[in-house]
Amino acid sequence: MTEGTIERKALGLRANGLVGTTIGVLIVVALLLKLRLVFTLNINWDEFYYLDSVHIYRRGELALQLQTFHVHFFTWLADISANEADQIVAARLVIYVLGLGSSALTYSIARDFLDRNSALFAVGCYLSFSFVVEHGASFRADPIAAFLFLGAVCLLIRSSQSWFASIAAGVAVALALMVTMKSLFYLPLFAAILSVRLARREVRGTALRDLGGFGGSLVVGFAVIFLLHRATLAAPAFDAAASLIERSAEKVIRLDELFPRRIFLFRSFVEDGILWLILFGGAALLLARAIRDRSRQSRDRLLMLLFLLPLATLAFYRNAFPYYYVFILSPAVVLCGVAFQHVSSQDGAGRRSPILAFVLALVVFGSMSRGYLSNMADRIQPQREIIELAHRLFPEPVAYIDRTTMVASYPNVGFFMSTWGMEQYRDLGRPIFRDAIVKQRPLFLIANSRSLEPDGDQDWLRAAGVALFAEDHAVLRENYVHHWGDLYVAGKKLRLSEGGQSVEFEILIPGRYTLETTTAVEIDGAPVPPGGTVDLGAGAHRARTLSNAGQEVILRWGERLYRPNAPTPRGRLFIGF
Repeated sequence: MTEGTIERKALGLRANGLVGTTIGVLIVVALLLKLRLVFTLNINWDEFYYLDSVHIYRRGELALQLQTFHVHFFTWLADISANEADQIVAARLVIYVLGLGSSALTYSIARDFLDRNSALFAVGCYLSFSFVVEHGASFRADPIAAFLFLGAVCLLIRSSQSWFASIAAGVAVALALMVTMKSLFYLPLFAAILSVRLARREVRGTALRDLGGFGGSLVVGFAVIFLLHRATLAAPAFDAAASLIERSAEKVIRLDELFPRRIFLFRSFVEDGILWLILFGGAALLLARAIRDRSRQSRDRLLMLLFLLPLATLAFYRNAFPYYYVFILSPAVVLCGVAFQHVSSQDGAGRRSPILAFVLALVVFGSMSRGYLSNMADRIQPQREIIELAHRLFPEPVAYIDRTTMVASYPNVGFFMSTWGMEQYRDLGRPIFRDAIVKQRPLFLIANSRSLEPDGDQDWLRAAGVALFAEDHAVLRENYVHHWGDLYVAGKKLRLSEGGQSVEFEILIPGRYTLETTTAVEIDGAPVPPGGTVDLGAGAHRARTLSNAGQEVILRWGERLYRPNAPTPRGRLFIGF
């Protein structure tokens, strides 16, 4: 070997080291920016709904057996703060730590097939996808399941080295199934990985052992965990779990429509076009090499191609919203590392082109920075203020109405107004809120959905198919008055005509009401001065003005309820998809 050759190799090693260091630094920067988003990114309605299960469990009322296993690990949230927004931020920190674990597992899986720099690049690509930027640390089932799956994939790939690995992988998948039933979508990947191993005659015995260990621990582990979880719940029906699976499958599996959430897929293609090109470019390279070469290395390439299987669920899964990509992009991003390893190599002899690799890394992370930096502003504070006001107005838990249980420590009236929830509501075919108000007497309403705005225009919502039934919207309009921001409280708005003619009105929520008017009003025959209070029982009442002029008056539940002097927050409480 000549002195010049040695020098070139030394320079190449130093350049590759610089590329690896650069990618590592950029990953650290991405993780630090993601940590910032934990404290600033607008809390999605799903996160409040996920928190609600924890509070229901603490109250001893949780009966849902599936997709609620997380409650056992988050019961401490209510002790962190009385404000549910702060509780979710604390939960996000836990999910963030799991995200660090997912990044490490992605790197570990990629290193089984790729060099160090390419494995790091795969991790960087995962952290750069816009939907992962926005939802990678969200308090949802998806990041938890992603961590468990990556752990299972990592164990299963290396299960030939230890009989215990396949058993641990099965238990990890069983836990993931308890966290979310969409984990079923990963089972074909595990079956394919084991099938590739079985196809290799020299390791068939070990592969059969791993198949038995994985399958057995999955079935037994799920049964044991399910029964232990069920024993802690509030007497659920025996067949409730099977019924939930059946109903969920009917709703979320759409075989009559290709890519039911294609709007989000197209959005990702626009925002993450470079990343998708790199990923599918890596897949194309693997496929071409696997066709040409049928060696053991070809089987490794086939194994990496199998990582694309979860992405196929986008074709039929109804709930493929942006947060779902956190769940399915891992471990497919390993194929990004394949493309990186290829473009950083000039020829089959393995000579590297560090400059090209360096440029590619900067392009990807430049795309990533847009997603992180555009979300630095604090968009949680308006949500925190509304929740804080609700707790101040009603220090003890009272019933209320909103779309998603923002005040999770209080009992919510109504239903979870997701797209699925609205479909079920419309399928019911009848109004529900009058009976709910009469029976449960919700004292306030948070209009965190346009459908719930008592004074809102419902025409365009009806055209979009997301409006409440007219009777439900009318009962909200007639029994709640605006208080501050998006918070309404129980009350009546009456238009009293001149001449003292009585107006009849109905009270659905009994209690003490404060009269807001400029002159005295007679209610049920007794004069009430401006700012005075009157006790009103459920049922019909009469009011008339004691002046010569007509006037509009408000009867607001409570005795001169506190209202902040600060201006109401601008914008909507929920921002996002």
